[in-house]
Amino acid sequence: MSSTRLVTLLGAAVRHQRHLRDLNQRQLAALAEVDQAAVARFERGERAPTVPVLERLLAAMDVQLVVAVEPLDAHLDALIDDLAARPIAERSTGWGWISCWIDSPTSRR
Repeated sequence: MSSTRLVTLLGAAVRHQRHLRDLNQRQLAALAEVDQAAVARFERGERAPTVPVLERLLAAMDVQLVVAVEPLDAHLDALIDDLAARPIAERSTGWGWISCWIDSPTSRR
């Protein structure tokens, strides 16, 4: 079964929180009153949990799910706006390899 991006992200978030608390899957499953195999399938992105099961898993680790909705590629729009506001000389900051290649005395033009 192919996983959606959301299922993969949720599974990774649960795994990350579980590791932060030094819990194994069996311990988390017991705290949330779910089957250990279900936790494993969820963390691997093979199966999406129901909302109540997801809430129990997170509550067992003293965290909650926060959901936000934003336009597609909103982060890219903000980055483009930030770059457009900068002087041209500053726009290539972090791309040092480009200027090194262009300014290299051995580069062919």
